[in-house]
Amino acid sequence: FYAGHAVNFMYLDLTGTGSWSNVAGRRYGIRDYGSAVMYDVGKILYVGGGRTTNTAEIIDLNSGSPSWEWTGSMAFARRHLNATVLPTGDVLVTGGSSGTEFNDVTAAVRAAEIWSPATGTWTTLASGAIGRTYHATSILMPDGRVLHSGSGDPGSPEQRNAEFFSPPYLFKGPRPTITSAPSKVAYGFTFRVSTPHAADIAEVSLIRLGSVTHAFDMNQRFQRLSFEREGGALTITAPSNRNRTPPGHYMLFILNGDGVPSEAPIVNVGHESSPGPPSNAPPAAGFTESCDGFDCAFTDRSEDGDGTVTDWSWDFGDGAAATDRHPNHTYSAEGSYEVTLIATDDAGAKDTIARTVAVAAPLPNAAPDAGFTGSCDGFDCAFTDGSTDGDGTVTGWSWDFGDGGSSAIRNPSHTYAAEGSYQVTLIATDNDAATGTVTKTVVVTPPAPNTAPEADFSESCTALACSFTDGSSDEDGSVTGWSWEFGDGGSAGGRSPSHTYADGGEYQVTLIATDNDEAADTVTRTVTVTPPPPNERPTAEFTASCDGLTCGFTDTSSDGDGSVTGWSWDFGDGGSSTARNPSHTYGSGGAYEVTLTARDDGDATGTVTQTVTVTAPPPNSAPTAAFTESCSGLTCTFTDGSSDGDGTVRGWSWNFGDGGSSTERNPSHTYAADGSFEVTLVATDDDGDTGTMTRTVAVSRPPATNAPPAAAFTHSCTGLSCRFTDRSTDSDGTVTAWRWTFGNGTTSSNRNPSRTYAAAGTYTVALKATDDDGGTHQWSTAVTVRSAIVLSVTGRKDATKHYMTLTWSGAKGTSVAVYRNGTFLRNEANDGRYVNTRTVKGTATYVFKVCEVGTTICSNEAKVVIK
Repeated sequence: FYAGHAVNFMYLDLTGTGSWSNVAGRRYGIRDYGSAVMYDVGKILYVGGGRTTNTAEIIDLNSGSPSWEWTGSMAFARRHLNATVLPTGDVLVTGGSSGTEFNDVTAAVRAAEIWSPATGTWTTLASGAIGRTYHATSILMPDGRVLHSGSGDPGSPEQRNAEFFSPPYLFKGPRPTITSAPSKVAYGFTFRVSTPHAADIAEVSLIRLGSVTHAFDMNQRFQRLSFEREGGALTITAPSNRNRTPPGHYMLFILNGDGVPSEAPIVNVGHESSPGPPSNAPPAAGFTESCDGFDCAFTDRSEDGDGTVTDWSWDFGDGAAATDRHPNHTYSAEGSYEVTLIATDDAGAKDTIARTVAVAAPLPNAAPDAGFTGSCDGFDCAFTDGSTDGDGTVTGWSWDFGDGGSSAIRNPSHTYAAEGSYQVTLIATDNDAATGTVTKTVVVTPPAPNTAPEADFSESCTALACSFTDGSSDEDGSVTGWSWEFGDGGSAGGRSPSHTYADGGEYQVTLIATDNDEAADTVTRTVTVTPPPPNERPTAEFTASCDGLTCGFTDTSSDGDGSVTGWSWDFGDGGSSTARNPSHTYGSGGAYEVTLTARDDGDATGTVTQTVTVTAPPPNSAPTAAFTESCSGLTCTFTDGSSDGDGTVRGWSWNFGDGGSSTERNPSHTYAADGSFEVTLVATDDDGDTGTMTRTVAVSRPPATNAPPAAAFTHSCTGLSCRFTDRSTDSDGTVTAWRWTFGNGTTSSNRNPSRTYAAAGTYTVALKATDDDGGTHQWSTAVTVRSAIVLSVTGRKDATKHYMTLTWSGAKGTSVAVYRNGTFLRNEANDGRYVNTRTVKGTATYVFKVCEVGTTICSNEAKVVIK
């Protein structure tokens, strides 16, 4: 992709012999000495340049139809600026001039600006000490800073110095580090990068090394790489597309979640085979210690970013050593000892750390303070230890209960044989074998005698079924057992049982309640059981509602002492049903004796018979078919207007008279040609009867409307002579005639005429275009002509170079555009003279012309041959 200063941009197709094609026009126009950056894969920023602008444009070559779009504008207009892509994907702009001349050092811009692709906005940052314009360079360094250097041109100061710019990300916190990375990677392969900050890494970016000249880094390429975290390393996937990532050297940055980049190793991308493993990085030895008197415990804290630590060699500084990972060591005396650890990784690399460890003699042990509490219920006592040890822990307990009994558990229980006062002693032992003793008097009294429970209950009977509820109580314990006798030979052992008697009568019910000390109490009570009354028959009732021959029956039966559970219907025509609310269709009209037998939950029945009169429905009337239509051109919309006096219309069948048909209610239909068509609608009602309507419908095409042409032209003037080129178009035909008026009283009917004016000036030129249907359109524009720019070229040479001197007159403005062999060369001051220098072996022919900048007013073409 060619992203030069011109208005139009081009792709190079690499297939076959190669070909160039235009892509999209720039919105601003010519941006000479602007700067371009590929800030993401296929995405380009072009900023500044021209005479002179602060605007910027972006294009996404990944889209189906790429086009240049405006993004935010810089705070300062600049040309000869440098744009540099950063590890974050942001773009830094430095240097340049805001003046309109080619290299106006008096208007140098020193402030830096950063553009964010995420927001499309610019942020103004610190200023440099030197104004840097033409021939200045800026380049991204592996440490994330930007080197800004140089500037100068014949006739202006030359800056043989440089400054570093530190972007904001270098002030946002600690930077991640890379401990090892390969020097070469192959397309599409994965490679491993070791870092102790793998868990914090949010992004990996790859940036091509800079290649800067004339304020333009011509090879900036930025892309983000996919990766996975694996312990103390990242597994990164190398690019696979050679066009997006040409072979060569790149800087590899890793960035944490705050957007802070590492320093970048240089990676050569493009090798065909997978690279070998990266060189091993040694481990980082480390340890901590904890000492209690002369006893010290050492904990390994060594790390290995690209592998694992496999061996440990300890020197405790008193002549002793160990190879355990986390050893313990007891010193013989207090003092300061130089402890050394050598850590070895799985590749044999080693690292050493030494640290002074202070060992102090332990303090003398303090005996524990024995203590306890006791709680007795009768002869049963429970003892709770309350001993403490100020410089350790209590680890042993020895109890003497004062009656010859003993225990070694911490919180024992003990049962005495008799009441009395007992001297209870506890000896507590701590972790250093020191003891403490305490003795307390414990008074034991016999328990009070047990009181029997009080038996009680209540009952609730419904007919022959009774429920019994225990109401027994025990003032010095709890009731734990129940024994029931129901007076009819039945019994139960639950607390609150139920019992069903066979007959009514009075029954002696007995409950024996037993407490937790096996004491018992008995209560007997007379329970009267009343049998239920005899079942009553249900009352059968129903209502009937008929529509034609179909009748619906609704049960309204009732049962005063229960519920109706069954229904038996006799419809009087031989039909029957057992549904509660049935429907029945009779074969003919008449009076029918309908009988309902209702059955209740006691199996008793009740019957009722009613006379139901059934009337046959009248015969169905056919529907009346009707419709209206509305036509526009060959398309007609049909609206149903059918009706049915004794029902509803349910179906529609249309025949449009040209072979077309439809079953929609309100269809649309497009005819193929003009004409009259017999349209028929058959309407069907809900009883299947039909009605038909036929009507003649006339359709015709709408008249065609001619679209007038769009007149347009371009022009090119040399001196007083102009050539006009027709660009008119006609969307529905062709342009067949042209009528020109040139603003000087002359006309022409040629398609592409020429005209020479008698005097310089501005003329209104109009073109009226006529198409093949007689439609016309006129377009005009102002054309400025002036006396021709006169150019001559001479050549000379010395021992090494050829000098071609251009001299001209008649040009307007402060600058002219110089063209060589039809290609724009550069803009020069309009002082009438410019020297172009070349070195040629053999013979070469050069053709020059000069034009007023931004116009089509140009000189004659002047040729020179050099040898």
